[in-house]
Amino acid sequence: MDKEQRKLSKSYLDLVSKLHPAKGAFNYQIAWVEDTSRFKLAPKARQIGITYATAVDDFLHCLLWKETESEPLPPVVVTCSPSQRQSNRLMDYVMRIRDKFENLHDANVKFRKEKEDRLTFEN
Repeated sequence: MDKEQRKLSKSYLDLVSKLHPAKGAFNYQIAWVEDTSRFKLAPKARQIGITYATAVDDFLHCLLWKETESEPLPPVVVTCSPSQRQSNRLMDYVMRIRDKFENLHDANVKFRKEKEDRLTFEN
């Protein structure tokens, strides 16, 4: 196992499924999140939910980050999209995920919008 990989708990994967916009994530979407390799390749098609599953995972990884010796700095998530329209859609997914998380946990997750395509969690 690569030292970059992190082990995900069942409760984390359950939360990924609960934050999915449908009735829950499909098995292949959970497997995608479970694979914590630094780089992943997937044969993609339209509307299979990999982008949404990745957005949920990245959202939770940033939200649940705590300073440790192995991870002293907050995570920086970089996602490249071929167009501005697709980048905007990804940011929309993150905002939907935040709203759903707040509804599930009666929480108030604060973001600071730095630019149109950049969000930062506020502590």
